[in-house]
Amino acid sequence: MIHPLNIQNDGRWNFSRVFDFYNDLFKAAKYHKDASVCKKARAELICAMRKDLVDNVEVKYLKHIKIVAPVPSSSNLVTEIARSLTELTGGTCQEKALTKIRDHAKTKNIDVCSREKVLKNSIAADPSIMCDKLVLLVDDVYETGSTLREATRAAYEQGGAKSVWVYVAAKIGLN
Repeated sequence: MIHPLNIQNDGRWNFSRVFDFYNDLFKAAKYHKDASVCKKARAELICAMRKDLVDNVEVKYLKHIKIVAPVPSSSNLVTEIARSLTELTGGTCQEKALTKIRDHAKTKNIDVCSREKVLKNSIAADPSIMCDKLVLLVDDVYETGSTLREATRAAYEQGGAKSVWVYVAAKIGLN
């Protein structure tokens, strides 16, 4: 089961709930070498995420989401997921709400502190899109939370978001 997370600023932008994820489905959707398997897994993953969101968040709360924003990524899976979730909310998918403003070193296999330094100020948020709105950030994978913390920081500090929720497809590694 996937959980939407309401992120509160506690000084480090920590995530407050424990996750269970569709890791195998996510891996097939993103990495499988057979394109037909990948396409089928993507459809199943998106369907499962939509169902999980409806099952775990009351519709009356979903309708308060004004912006569904994919976290900048090299994967179009994030945008696919964000677009599909928009239909469940009262908002719109805003692919330009967050932008990657600078390239950074690879973040695989580095510790959390180093990863956060590498990602610092690498994402910008557009206040004309986010200001005073409830924003649902969508990402495909949560490994240490560094990218989501940076995206959340940008949404609050630069974008002026009223509230930020985060929704991800898979958790890998340790936080």
